[in-house]
Amino acid sequence: APQGFRDFAIDTRLEQYWSMFAPNPRDVADWAVMRAKTVDGQVLDVFGGVRRPYSEASPADGRVSYANSKWKKYYERLFLPGYASLRGYYAQWVCRQVNAGVSGGARVTQVTLKLFVEQPFVANPPARTVQELWTQRCR
Repeated sequence: APQGFRDFAIDTRLEQYWSMFAPNPRDVADWAVMRAKTVDGQVLDVFGGVRRPYSEASPADGRVSYANSKWKKYYERLFLPGYASLRGYYAQWVCRQVNAGVSGGARVTQVTLKLFVEQPFVANPPARTVQELWTQRCR
Protein backbone atom coordinates (compact mmCIF):
# COMPACT_ATOMS: atom_id res chain seq x y z
CA ALA A 1 0.00 0.00 0.00
CA PRO A 2 1.20 3.56 -0.58
CA GLN A 3 2.92 5.21 2.39
CA GLY A 4 0.14 7.81 2.72
CA PHE A 5 -2.48 5.08 3.09
CA ARG A 6 -0.37 3.18 5.65
CA ASP A 7 0.04 6.36 7.71
CA PHE A 8 -3.72 7.00 7.53
CA ALA A 9 -4.48 3.41 8.59
CA ILE A 10 -2.18 3.65 11.60
CA ASP A 11 -3.45 7.10 12.63
CA THR A 12 -7.06 5.92 12.53
CA ARG A 13 -6.22 2.53 14.10
CA LEU A 14 -7.58 0.61 11.10
CA GLU A 15 -4.70 -1.87 11.38
CA GLN A 16 -6.27 -3.37 14.54
CA TYR A 17 -8.20 -6.60 14.57
CA TRP A 18 -11.93 -5.91 14.69
CA SER A 19 -12.97 -9.50 15.39
CA MET A 20 -14.83 -8.45 18.55
CA PHE A 21 -17.48 -7.04 16.18
CA ALA A 22 -17.46 -9.92 13.71
CA PRO A 23 -19.58 -11.29 12.31
CA ASN A 24 -22.07 -9.17 14.33
CA PRO A 25 -21.87 -6.95 17.41
CA ARG A 26 -22.72 -8.55 20.72
CA ASP A 27 -26.48 -8.89 21.20
CA VAL A 28 -26.45 -9.95 24.86
CA ALA A 29 -26.41 -7.61 27.83
CA ASP A 30 -25.34 -9.13 31.11
CA TRP A 31 -24.54 -7.74 34.53
CA ALA A 32 -24.01 -9.07 38.01
CA VAL A 33 -25.17 -8.13 41.46
CA MET A 34 -24.15 -9.56 44.79
CA ARG A 35 -27.20 -9.53 47.01
CA ALA A 36 -26.26 -9.12 50.65
CA LYS A 37 -28.34 -9.34 53.76
CA THR A 38 -27.32 -7.54 56.93
CA VAL A 39 -27.95 -8.54 60.55
CA ASP A 40 -30.73 -5.94 60.80
CA GLY A 41 -32.43 -7.25 57.63
CA GLN A 42 -31.32 -4.62 55.13
CA VAL A 43 -30.69 -5.84 51.56
CA LEU A 44 -27.72 -4.39 49.66
CA ASP A 45 -25.76 -4.91 46.47
CA VAL A 46 -22.11 -5.41 47.41
CA PHE A 47 -20.69 -6.44 44.04
CA GLY A 48 -17.12 -5.19 43.85
CA GLY A 49 -16.91 -4.92 47.63
CA VAL A 50 -18.88 -1.64 47.78
CA ARG A 51 -22.20 -1.17 49.59
CA ARG A 52 -25.03 0.13 47.36
CA PRO A 53 -28.82 -0.03 47.41
CA TYR A 54 -29.98 -3.35 45.97
CA SER A 55 -31.47 -3.29 42.48
CA GLU A 56 -31.99 -5.91 39.80
CA ALA A 57 -32.46 -3.26 37.09
CA SER A 58 -30.05 -3.22 34.18
CA PRO A 59 -27.32 -0.56 34.36
CA ALA A 60 -28.77 2.85 33.46
CA ASP A 61 -26.48 3.51 30.52
CA GLY A 62 -26.40 -0.15 29.46
CA ARG A 63 -22.74 -0.50 30.41
CA VAL A 64 -20.96 -2.01 33.36
CA SER A 65 -17.81 -0.26 34.49
CA TYR A 66 -14.83 -1.89 36.17
CA ALA A 67 -11.99 -0.49 38.26
CA ASN A 68 -9.45 -1.56 35.62
CA SER A 69 -8.83 -4.15 32.92
CA LYS A 70 -7.62 -6.77 35.41
CA TRP A 71 -10.91 -6.63 37.34
CA LYS A 72 -12.83 -6.77 34.05
CA LYS A 73 -11.00 -9.97 33.06
CA TYR A 74 -11.51 -11.44 36.57
CA TYR A 75 -15.26 -10.79 36.42
CA GLU A 76 -15.53 -12.22 32.90
CA ARG A 77 -13.97 -15.45 34.15
CA LEU A 78 -15.96 -15.46 37.37
CA PHE A 79 -19.11 -16.24 35.39
CA LEU A 80 -17.65 -19.03 33.23
CA PRO A 81 -18.39 -22.61 34.36
CA GLY A 82 -14.72 -23.57 34.18
CA TYR A 83 -13.84 -20.93 36.77
CA ALA A 84 -16.66 -21.66 39.23
CA SER A 85 -14.05 -22.36 41.92
CA LEU A 86 -13.22 -18.62 41.99
CA ARG A 87 -16.69 -17.70 43.19
CA GLY A 88 -16.19 -18.83 46.78
CA TYR A 89 -12.93 -16.91 47.10
CA TYR A 90 -14.54 -13.83 45.59
CA ALA A 91 -17.51 -14.08 47.99
CA GLN A 92 -15.16 -14.37 50.98
CA TRP A 93 -13.25 -11.29 49.80
CA VAL A 94 -16.50 -9.32 49.39
CA CYS A 95 -17.59 -10.32 52.90
CA ARG A 96 -14.29 -9.08 54.34
CA GLN A 97 -14.43 -5.83 52.33
CA VAL A 98 -17.98 -4.84 53.25
CA ASN A 99 -17.68 -5.87 56.91
CA ALA A 100 -14.36 -4.11 57.53
CA GLY A 101 -14.92 -1.41 60.13
CA VAL A 102 -18.64 -2.17 60.43
CA SER A 103 -20.30 -3.55 63.53
CA GLY A 104 -23.70 -4.51 64.87
CA GLY A 105 -26.73 -4.64 62.62
CA ALA A 106 -24.89 -3.26 59.58
CA ARG A 107 -22.69 -6.37 59.26
CA VAL A 108 -23.40 -8.52 56.22
CA THR A 109 -24.33 -12.11 57.10
CA GLN A 110 -24.77 -13.67 53.66
CA VAL A 111 -24.08 -12.84 50.01
CA THR A 112 -25.53 -14.32 46.81
CA LEU A 113 -23.88 -13.75 43.45
CA LYS A 114 -26.45 -13.36 40.66
CA LEU A 115 -25.94 -12.97 36.92
CA PHE A 116 -28.65 -11.30 34.82
CA VAL A 117 -28.77 -11.85 31.06
CA GLU A 118 -30.94 -10.00 28.54
CA GLN A 119 -31.03 -9.85 24.77
CA PRO A 120 -32.41 -6.35 24.23
CA PHE A 121 -31.04 -5.93 20.71
CA VAL A 122 -32.91 -8.78 19.00
CA ALA A 123 -36.43 -8.80 17.62
CA ASN A 124 -38.88 -10.27 20.14
CA PRO A 125 -36.29 -10.64 22.91
CA PRO A 126 -36.74 -13.56 25.30
CA ALA A 127 -37.37 -12.89 28.97
CA ARG A 128 -34.43 -11.96 31.15
CA THR A 129 -32.71 -14.92 32.79
CA VAL A 130 -31.30 -14.87 36.30
CA GLN A 131 -28.65 -17.31 37.44
CA GLU A 132 -27.76 -17.67 41.11
CA LEU A 133 -24.12 -18.63 40.89
CA TRP A 134 -22.98 -18.72 44.51
CA THR A 135 -24.25 -18.19 48.05
CA GLN A 136 -21.86 -17.64 50.93
CA ARG A 137 -22.30 -17.04 54.62
CA CYS A 138 -20.11 -14.27 55.98
CA ARG A 139 -18.25 -14.73 59.25
